[in-house]
Amino acid sequence: LEVISRRRPERREYETSIGYSPDLRKVNFQGMLLSGIRLQGINLKGSFFDGADGNATRVPMSDDFENYLDLRDCNLEDVSFIGATLRCAKFDGSVIVNSRFEGAELEYASFEGCKIDRSDFAGSQAHRADFSKSEISQCNLECFYADTAKFHASVIYQSNLQGANFVDAKFQEAHCKFCDLSHGSLCSSEI
Repeated sequence: LEVISRRRPERREYETSIGYSPDLRKVNFQGMLLSGIRLQGINLKGSFFDGADGNATRVPMSDDFENYLDLRDCNLEDVSFIGATLRCAKFDGSVIVNSRFEGAELEYASFEGCKIDRSDFAGSQAHRADFSKSEISQCNLECFYADTAKFHASVIYQSNLQGANFVDAKFQEAHCKFCDLSHGSLCSSEI
């Protein structure tokens, strides 16, 4: 009788061998503590992060942060982050479509290289956030506080920027087309 090993392949082998794509659609993360959680490359379509705490902590005697929520390269379609605390969260390379960030705390968050479409950031705080190389289209950025944020080489298209605060924000090589900036502020911004 021959015994055949039924060893489960390690996760990395499994992902490579059959093209594994983690799927956490419609998961409820509401009010959960998510600091240091890594959800990179996962399909989170329709999930809820309302009131979640993904706050990073500052490394002692440094300007760096640790224990941030990692949402890089995710599918964030129809995801709700209303009122979530996501300081230093990493969204780099994610596709964010029809998602809600109203009143979210996004200080130091990174959205570099994201495709952000038809999403609502009204009243969210994005001080020092990084939206470099992102495509932002048909979004509601009303009363969006992005002072000292970076928008290097970004495209902002057909978005509502009424009452938004971009004081000291960086817009080098950025393009803003067909946007409403009434009552908004660009004071001292680098354009």
